[in-house]
Amino acid sequence: MSNWVKREFGQIASLSKEKHSPRDFPVEICVELEHISKETGVLLGATTSSAQLSTKNVFRKGNTLFGKLRPNLKKYIYCDFNGVCSAEIWVLEPSEGIFPKFVYYLVQQNKFIAATCVTSGSNMPRANWDYVSKVPFACPPMPEQKAITQVLQLWDLAIEKVEALIAAKEKQFSWLLRELISKKCAGNYWKQVELSEVCEVKSGQTAPQNEAFFSATGVPFIRVSSLDYLIGNSDSGKVEYIQEEAGLSKKMEVFEAGSLVFAKSGMSAFQPRIYKLKERSFIVSHLCALVPSNPTTGDYLEHYLRVHHPNQLVHGEGFPSIRGSDIKAWKVWLPPLQEQASIAMALNTAQTEIKRLKSLYKHYCAQKHGLMQKLLTGKWRVAI
Repeated sequence: MSNWVKREFGQIASLSKEKHSPRDFPVEICVELEHISKETGVLLGATTSSAQLSTKNVFRKGNTLFGKLRPNLKKYIYCDFNGVCSAEIWVLEPSEGIFPKFVYYLVQQNKFIAATCVTSGSNMPRANWDYVSKVPFACPPMPEQKAITQVLQLWDLAIEKVEALIAAKEKQFSWLLRELISKKCAGNYWKQVELSEVCEVKSGQTAPQNEAFFSATGVPFIRVSSLDYLIGNSDSGKVEYIQEEAGLSKKMEVFEAGSLVFAKSGMSAFQPRIYKLKERSFIVSHLCALVPSNPTTGDYLEHYLRVHHPNQLVHGEGFPSIRGSDIKAWKVWLPPLQEQASIAMALNTAQTEIKRLKSLYKHYCAQKHGLMQKLLTGKWRVAI
């Protein structure tokens, strides 16, 4: 690394000071913080500056944007177009001798993120440019900057392709769900039955107040807040455990794997989330469990209830909820048992493919992140 030079970040990139007032003239592309995805470098959308009142920062093609408000969210994009953005976003202009996209990858480095998290403010923390600009980074010559960028762009391309494939497969799954369930409900050989005829409808139990009942292992105790994590809609979430031999848990009902769980009270009751228990579990009282009389019907209902969710039974304004009697009397459409199995198998296969692609996506992201830390620090070198 004899030809690498230590430079303060402020020598690698500078903050653009060019401003734009929406009162002057409208700009078609205006990027706000909510338009930048977390940790992916993906632009989710944009608005126009005419819809804004506050002064904006101007960015140019080749700049890198980084969200200075709550920098731990890791919001950054590379600009291959011109526009304006929120004043809560840094516009980073590469210095002379710095390849533009090298800056984009540098801001994803652990060291840079850690520096931006040395913030001012507690409720709305903001990255401190005076501090970040003085943090030193190892900087290679321009040819090696370009070579490093080309390698990392290959990983970005692979990630983008998997991401596009996931979006296509999810769209295909939604179509398949409608075709196999929504449209076929009109079939004259399907029958309509009350939910209580094919499932036992039960509520969960009040969460133990004594933290001593919870442990690192044991039988999962599932709360409403755990659903998004368990379904796979969120990477953040928590599942607590209770030892089955604990005194209180002996009085609580354990629901077997295959039971279908959804929220039946509070604002969460409006959200169409269905989770099928993968193992024996306790569930909190705000959740309802459907224990199917037949495993095949349970597999089918898991998908049916994604299209026709019990949230349409919610009533009440102060504390919305679904009555147990309404759930029991709720009518669902069922095809013959063999067709239930075929529908569930087709949809499960499609879902498994999506899960594998999502796993591959996470694997690629982790590999790129690790590679980036090695290449940008000079621990691994790229042949020029």
